[in-house]
Amino acid sequence: MQRGLKVLRFKNEEVLNNIELVLKKILNVVSDTN
Repeated sequence: MQRGLKVLRFKNEEVLNNIELVLKKILNVVSDTN
């Protein structure tokens, strides 16, 4: 059970990191157009 939780936590962190990268890209595009 704990191993599964660790995998889920890792996947969640990976997703959060991906969202962060996407947000940074969006912010860069927005700042470029301004």
